[in-house]
Amino acid sequence: MLERTNILINQYNQYKLQAHSVFMYGQEKEASSFYTLAFETNRNIIIQDTSIESINRTLEICLDCLDFCICNEEKNTAYYLNTTGDMFAFILEGFFSKRVKQDALIAYSEISLISQSMEHCIGSSEYLQSQFKNLCYKNEGLLNNMC
Repeated sequence: MLERTNILINQYNQYKLQAHSVFMYGQEKEASSFYTLAFETNRNIIIQDTSIESINRTLEICLDCLDFCICNEEKNTAYYLNTTGDMFAFILEGFFSKRVKQDALIAYSEISLISQSMEHCIGSSEYLQSQFKNLCYKNEGLLNNMC
C-alpha cells in the first residue's frame, strides 16, 4: 500500500509541475487539465494515506483548482469545494487519530469560509455550511481540545 501511495504522490507532483509549467506559457486549458488530474489523483491518495500532509495537499490542490481551473458544467467551483469538503468529512467520520481529525476540521472550516465568501459566484454554500455544522456537532470533543 505504501508503494502504491508513493506512486500516486509522485504522479500528483508531476501533474502539479506540468500544470505550473504550461500555465507559465499561457496554456490555461492544458494547465486546467493537469490541475484537475492532480485533484483527482489526490482523492485516491487521501483514501490510502490519511495524514496531516494529505490534508494540507488536499487544501492546496483545491485552492489551485479554484485559481487556475477552467470551470465547466461538470467541474466548477462548487465541485472542487464540495468534493474537498467530502474528503475532509471522510476523515472526520473515520477512525483516525485525534490530531489528524483536528487538522481535517480546521481545513474544513477554511473550505467552508471560502465557500461562503464565494457564494455570489457559486450560487449557494448551503451544502458545505450544513455539513460543517453537523461535523462540528459530531466532533465537539475535538473542538474542546483545540481551545
